[in-house]
This record gives sequence, structure tokens and C-alpha cells, in this order.
Amino acid sequence: MRKHIFVLLLVSCMAIALDAADFWQPPTGPHGGHVTTILRTSGGVIYLGTFTTGIFKSNNNGQSWQSVNYGLSEFQINTLANDTENLYAAVGSSGLYFSTDEGATWSVYSSTIRDESIQAMFVKSNGDMLIAARGQGIYKSKDAGASWEYMGLKGKIMQTIRKSPNGDLFTAGNDGVYRLNPATQIWERKSEGIPNVTIKTLAFSTSDGAIYCGTYGAGVLRSDDNGETWTPKLNGFKNYILGWIEQLVFDADGTLWAAVSHDDFGGLYFTGDGGENWHEKDVSISQKKFLSLLIHGDDMFIGVFKFGIYHATRPFANWTPCTQGFWFYKTKCLTSDSQSRVFAGTAGGGIFRCEDSHSWREKNVGVYEHDVGALHRTAGDTIFAGVFPKGVLRSVDGGESWLVHNSGIHNLTIHCFAHDEYGRVFLGNNLGLCVTANGGESWERVDAPLINQPVLSLFTNSSGIYVGTQLGKILFSHDKGKSWADISDNVPAQPVTSIVQLDGQTYAGIRTGGVFCYDGVSNWIDQTSNLPTTIINVLLVQNGNIYAGTEKGVFVLDKNSWLPLNSGFVDTNIHDLHVDDNGFFWAATDIGVARSAAKIAAVSAFPQAITPTSIVLYATAPNPFNASTVIRFTLQRAAFVTLEIFDISGRHVETLIEAPLAPGYHTRTWQAEKQSSGIYFARLRTDGKRRVIKMTLQK
Repeated sequence: MRKHIFVLLLVSCMAIALDAADFWQPPTGPHGGHVTTILRTSGGVIYLGTFTTGIFKSNNNGQSWQSVNYGLSEFQINTLANDTENLYAAVGSSGLYFSTDEGATWSVYSSTIRDESIQAMFVKSNGDMLIAARGQGIYKSKDAGASWEYMGLKGKIMQTIRKSPNGDLFTAGNDGVYRLNPATQIWERKSEGIPNVTIKTLAFSTSDGAIYCGTYGAGVLRSDDNGETWTPKLNGFKNYILGWIEQLVFDADGTLWAAVSHDDFGGLYFTGDGGENWHEKDVSISQKKFLSLLIHGDDMFIGVFKFGIYHATRPFANWTPCTQGFWFYKTKCLTSDSQSRVFAGTAGGGIFRCEDSHSWREKNVGVYEHDVGALHRTAGDTIFAGVFPKGVLRSVDGGESWLVHNSGIHNLTIHCFAHDEYGRVFLGNNLGLCVTANGGESWERVDAPLINQPVLSLFTNSSGIYVGTQLGKILFSHDKGKSWADISDNVPAQPVTSIVQLDGQTYAGIRTGGVFCYDGVSNWIDQTSNLPTTIINVLLVQNGNIYAGTEKGVFVLDKNSWLPLNSGFVDTNIHDLHVDDNGFFWAATDIGVARSAAKIAAVSAFPQAITPTSIVLYATAPNPFNASTVIRFTLQRAAFVTLEIFDISGRHVETLIEAPLAPGYHTRTWQAEKQSSGIYFARLRTDGKRRVIKMTLQK
């Protein structure tokens, strides 16, 4: 009764407060995105072109961003350019778009190139535009895209078009470097000394006229004769063969900077002696795939593969993510530690940590940008992560570092974790269930025929271990995993995404089937009721209430009705729910993590076992059984207990207990050797309450 009153008060308070404040705050991260190009206008406005989420704009030097995609047909931005009046965007395979209102709206620049992938463009001071269409060569327009003049290089994939300080036009790509002959208007190949690699970027020195090209696989080369010949300048790079030079940029002091993209050999390099010696700049960014680079005065911006945009001021030693208003990662799982630091596992971006409700930092030393499917905190703030394709990672220092712990695991697709009161940690993967008793140093497979299938959900408490599988099986073990009972009768044969207990009752979330409650005998009762969807991603029990995270938001169960808890949500596809030790709710969504605006109540995550508010009679194990089975139950307080056995006709068979018992967990074994095969019932009575479970004796 108190639970229902609490829910009604909670929802009533939320309804009253909607005008003043929403229940959920907008997501504050984690942030990411492939920033493929960075542009700064003469007025100081910065634009980002991303690989999947379009264009973002900042009027305050990257402190905050706004999406400016209205009118674009797709959100893959190949490159950006501008002149004194307009912005230009090469959009995926949809051609060229332009904006006359600083990105507020976009329109097709030319109907004749709408289905082309524009890899590079250059706007001349007189308004002429040159574009490089993928595989189609170079084209020039003198009439704002109404008509185009073919300039050659058909079949080439050119990555950049640049103008040198002396006025020459250069282009470069998969066939080396070309220079435009101004007299003949023919592109002439100038690639002597360049290996057979793709040229990604060009840079021009204003002090000595040298030209530099950055390659995919041959490092940096320099030309001192206007592109006629080229010489490698590689000293100081970790491994120039594997590193991709994405961008070369001179700063105001004449230092040349190189953004290098590679898992192991990427980074930020600089040279002050014309490329004779390169030095790696130490940056506090774990992902070293640097895709784009902008330097203006004392500011430097780096576009990082999957991690968005970072900023530093001279001497470029302290790097901070510029994330406010920028794209968010899809977040799949959450956990927190005793300091209420929240950890988020993302789809392809690794692991992030939040310490102050709004600032997220990547914590990927040992993780990289992989897909994180499960996070779980155990005693002592040890955190386990299921990371594909790396497997199980463990951190004992708050996520600062992660180490792989895969010994004994034969499948690295990890779906879930749980731990029990004996210090053991369980994981579910595509082959079933594994357990470790030594903190992950070694794992053993729980070899049982019932669970030789993908395990998607786990739940443990003092009564035992519950397992939910991909094929709709719900299994229970009361003896530390030695034996298992299938308690999934009439559960839909669909993935079991979540298992929880409330007041001794077991609830299961079924991926596309809704929420079901176990009656303690053999049936699962559909609790979906008025939920607007049957797609259940996660269930959470907190403060005597059960919450469901669905594709349409969060709902709390009041008696037999689900009440929405969605005020303030930007995205309602909920992948995980979590409550930190301070009592804040967190929700993992497609666009980051949302947090409740206020605490619900102070809570403690340990112990995990939920203290029952009434008598609880658990399913027997084994069931069906041959000669004997164990009947288990929990008492909240001391009481006089009667435990009896009846057959299917209602005939009294045996009394196992008729005595006062202390509060806590109790078991009794029923020896049924003298009974005939059939269905029997165990009835537990105390304090005017009764519980019944069904058992099947098979001889």
C-alpha cells in the first residue's frame, strides 16, 4: 500500500511541477562524432562538417554548438568552403548545397550535380568555383552552378584543391599531385618522387615557397620547385607507412602541424625546420585518429574520429572536448561507483565517465572506440565492461585504465554481468553463462544444457541466480549454479532482456513481448496492461517500485497500470536505467544520457538483495524432480509457519513445518520416494498470508 501511495505522490508531484521543471534533464553527453572538416569564417564563426550528423555552428569559439542542417538531403558532409557571401557544403552523394544565411537554411547549389559525391571544392576570389566529383574529374562554374565546364582528370579521385601563394592551382588525390597550366587550362601531373599512394592534403609555406603533401601510407613529402619533384620528410614519425596524414596546417609562427589518423600510429605532429624533424605533441586524447585540424591565432581545434571536436590554446598542452550542443553517442549501458561517478558504455565510442551531472570524459585507456554492451560494478568499486570485440575488461581505478580478462571465455560478445553475495561474478555471452571467483582473473563456463544459448540478462540475490536467454528461457539455480530449473513456462519465446524482483515477485522484460510477473508456481502473468509498447529494453527496481525502460520512454508500475515518467525527454528510446548512490535516475538513450532533475531518494547499491516486505515462497529446485526437491522461502520477521504438501486432488499429503521460525532465508527438503508420480502443491502459511507453488514428481 505504501508503494502505491509513493507512486501516486511521485506522479502527482511531477504533474504539478511540469510547468516549472521537467523530470528529466536534456542529455549532456557522452559526445562524439566524426568531424571530417572544420571551417572558420573571417567573422570568427566556426563550422563543423561531420560524417553522420551534418553541420554544426559555433559563434563563441567552440564553447557551444548548434545543428544547422535545415534543407540538407543527408547528413554526411564531405567538405565545407565559403566566400564573402555564402557557405558551401559537399553533402554525401547529393552534390553541392549553399547557404546565404550563415547555415540557417540550405539549398541545392546546382541541379546538374545533385547525384555526385563531391570530394573537394575551391572558391576563387572572383566567385568561380572548382569541384572534384568522385571519379568524374574536375569541373568549374562561372555562373553560380548554372553550368559547368569540364577541366579533365576523369576517373581520378581527387581529395583536395588548393591555391598556392604564387597563384597556381593544385589538386591531389589517388594519382598524385597535379598543377593547372594557366595558359592551356590543362592539369599537369607533378608527382616525381611520390610513391603510388593517395594524397589527402596540401600545405604551402609563405616563407620559402615550399609545398608539402600528406599521404595515406607514405607520410609527408616536400617540394622546393613548385611541385616538380618531391622528397620524403619522415624523421620523427612513429610509423609513416601506417599513419594517414589527414591534414597539414601552418600556424602564425610558421610551424607546420600534421593531423595523423591511425589506431596505433596516429597523433598530432609538428615541425619547425621544414619537415626535417617531426615531433609528436602529447595530447590528452586517447583516440589518435585525428581527421581535421584548424589553427587560428592561439587556438587549435582537432576533429577526432568518433570523439567530436577538441580545443587547446597555445602552447597546445591542455585539450578539452568542445561538446555543448554537439552530437551525442548512442548509449547502451550504465553503472556508477561509490563516489556517484556514472559510467556510460556507448555504441562504438567506448566508455565515458561523468562526475558532475553534465561533464563527460572518455575513459578508454585499453578500450579504444569499441562497442560497449554491458557495464557492472561489484564490491570495492571494481567495474567490469563487456566490450566487443575485446571481450571482458576490468577497471579498479575508476575507469582510468582497463585490462582485458578473457581467460576461459570462448565468446567475446558479452551481454550482461551480475555478482552474488559470495563474491562471484557472472557474465552472459553468446555461448551461455560464465563465472569467476577470483575477480575475473579466470572464468569458467557454467556447463548446463539449459543455458547453452545466448544469455541476455542476469539477476542474483540471496535466493539464487536467474538467467534470461535469447530464446525466451528463464532459468533459476538455488545452489550456486550446480543445478538449474526451467521456470519459463508460457513466457513468449523472445529475448529476455531483464529480470528483477520486487516484494519477492520476479518480473521479466521481454524484448517485444512486454513485462511478465511470475506467480511462483508455473505461470507468468502478462503485466503489460496499458503500456503503449511491448518493446521492453530494461527493468529497474527502486524504492519499492518497478520501472520499465522502453522504446517510448520510462514507465512506473502502479498496481496494474503503468504511468509515464517522460517529461523532459529529448529521446525516448531507453536502452538502460540506473540509479546512482545519491538517488539520481539516469537513462541511456540513442542521443546520450539523461539524468533526473532531482534526487528521488538517497540509496545504497549494496547489498544487492532486496529485503522482502512479506513472505516469499520460491520455486522449488529441481522441478520436475525424481525423489526429492528443496522448498525455499524467506520471512521478513519472526512468525509461526506452516508448510504443507497437497496432491492435485487437494488431499493433504504431509506437513513439513509447523513451528515458529526466525526471520530470513529457510529451506526444507521434501522426500517423496513413497509418493506416486504427479503434480503436487506446497502451501506456506504465516501471519494470515499464504503462498502456493506447483511441483511435478516424475519417477
